[in-house]
Amino acid sequence: MYTVHMKVLVLGANGKVGTHVTHMLLEAGHSVIAFIHGANTLPDHHQLKVVQGDVKQQADVSGALQGCDAVISTLGSWGTSTKDILSKGMEQLIPTMQEQGITRVISLTGSAAMVPSDDWGAAGKLARFFLHLAAPKILEDGEKHIALLMGSNLAWTVIRSPVMNDHGAIAYELNNKLPGALETIHRAAVAKAMVDQLADQTHVRQAPHIHRA
Repeated sequence: MYTVHMKVLVLGANGKVGTHVTHMLLEAGHSVIAFIHGANTLPDHHQLKVVQGDVKQQADVSGALQGCDAVISTLGSWGTSTKDILSKGMEQLIPTMQEQGITRVISLTGSAAMVPSDDWGAAGKLARFFLHLAAPKILEDGEKHIALLMGSNLAWTVIRSPVMNDHGAIAYELNNKLPGALETIHRAAVAKAMVDQLADQTHVRQAPHIHRA
């Protein structure tokens, strides 16, 4: 469906996961449009263009998308005051992608976000209940952004991740299995999974969980 080397828009490109994604894309020979909101911390590269903007502004998103083949969103709402960056970003991104004829988008959210096909069981529901008590807006934002993608005609994949850190190997697996209560994963593993989805159509229009392999 896609050429070997693509032009990829990375949302949140200077974040902890976004930085990994950007480096991996460049190492693989792709061209990257790095969409950032704050100060640029990315090194210069001949195949990297940094665009500063607001993901909630349609004009900023539209300009950054021009000529792209795919989008990887590493946006997160934890450090924001409104806790709605994923869903508000998708409200601008989805129609703009459709307008420009871009179909492939890979996004990221927490492991507690549910989709209609989930069968969580008692333990999973209890863990989700406690997260909803601790961070209801974060959970709602993640689920709303998945619902927006599900309602579109895009070739989307949402990777649902447990707590991320910088420890251990970066080998991973994607499946429908819920993560354990204390499960963690390396940020670089999450980034690698997102980049790999550009060439892997297995999880199109799915929201798999990621685990350490």
